[in-house]
Amino acid sequence: MALAFQCVDGAEPAQPWKVTELRVVAAARGQLSSALTPAPITLPGDHLRLGGWAGLGGSPGAVWLCAYAPWAAGRLGLLAVLEQEGRAAARGSSLVHFDAYPHNILLAPGRVVFADWAHARAGAPFTDLLMLLSSAAAGGLDPGPFLHDHPLAGHAGQQAINGVLAAHAGFCLAGVLEPVPAGLEPVAAVKLRLGLATRSHGWPGGSASTDDAAMSPRPSVLPALPATACRRR
Repeated sequence: MALAFQCVDGAEPAQPWKVTELRVVAAARGQLSSALTPAPITLPGDHLRLGGWAGLGGSPGAVWLCAYAPWAAGRLGLLAVLEQEGRAAARGSSLVHFDAYPHNILLAPGRVVFADWAHARAGAPFTDLLMLLSSAAAGGLDPGPFLHDHPLAGHAGQQAINGVLAAHAGFCLAGVLEPVPAGLEPVAAVKLRLGLATRSHGWPGGSASTDDAAMSPRPSVLPALPATACRRR
């Protein structure tokens, strides 16, 4: 085993995001995709950091959803289907970071550095863009303009974006219910904000993940909670 280190003269992006910094980082991730496609190294293609709605269907998951995400409690079937589609859409031949959040990004003079590739997988590069923009949504910034103008999103298509967003939210919210080691409580808090951010700003605008009219005809995998379940709990 060999360990390599590099000292980077840079700083993490400001939080909440500044529009100018987010624009620079999003552009850098797009430029990076050309160098990382195909992936220069062999990587697994399983996406362990996508998906989780299926595990939230029973207690205590259902009770927790009623408290924190009642909009999801009655739509578990749809969300489970969407995240399956998202996991399929996230497959690809590019080297994907899969943890592209602000704490793994450094703004250095004239460049952007993406650090800590511990969760790297082979996949579709727009997945990193969505994870990046979810952190912007969690901080109150509307991610829509950054998504719609980005070439990675244009290549993906709206249905694929909806699916990956659902899978990302499922992973984050399911992770909140996992036992948290002492001292790592802030990690659970971040997962909660990221998971709930998918609903904020109606993001993505008019998507199947948030639009009731688009939801109705889709098949259900998990039974939805009764409409009165959250009120009773």
